[in-house]
Amino acid sequence: MDAAQPMEFPSYEVLAQLARDDPQAYEDLRRELIDSFIATAPERVQPRLRGIQFRVDRVRRMSRSSLGSTVKIYELMWQSFLHLNGTWQSLASLDEGGDATGASGPAGASPSTTGAQVLAFRPHPASTPRA
Repeated sequence: MDAAQPMEFPSYEVLAQLARDDPQAYEDLRRELIDSFIATAPERVQPRLRGIQFRVDRVRRMSRSSLGSTVKIYELMWQSFLHLNGTWQSLASLDEGGDATGASGPAGASPSTTGAQVLAFRPHPASTPRA
């Protein structure tokens, strides 16, 4: 792990005033804080964090408004969460004796060793079409 210390995070009031009075200084500080945070992460995850930040920055640049970029970044976060949750659910299913699709069976049973009884359903006499 990198021994770098994260920068001190300014208060909301300081950030709000800086954004109002000097937007370029606010953006520079925002970039510095993000880079400082990424530098404190383990080296093996830093490329992934930089990739995520690249996507967030791209969304911010492409959006017409701050609210629009916030909504799109929020959607990215949820997509990532749902993907992670799906992966976790699949792994949990495997741990419980299921397969990767989420189907579970008796503990330790593989799909080829489980059986099923097929039931024959006949149409109800009232539902058969008349000629």
